[in-house]
Amino acid sequence: MYLQKFRLEGRIALVTGGARGIGLSTAQALAEAGARVTITDLDEDAIDRSCRELSNAGHAVDGEVMNVT
Repeated sequence: MYLQKFRLEGRIALVTGGARGIGLSTAQALAEAGARVTITDLDEDAIDRSCRELSNAGHAVDGEVMNVT
């Protein structure tokens, strides 16, 4: 698999807008590459759902409510 060339163990990834859509897909890809992911979004419920989904898949993930504007 090509991800073996892009391992991110020991790294932390911060994904803004990470609770759904493209942001969540990006967070999942980074987690699959080995990064500990922190997803941020405005919607706390969506963050909780997304963190639970990624955690259930075995990924290290945190979530924070954040407005980056």
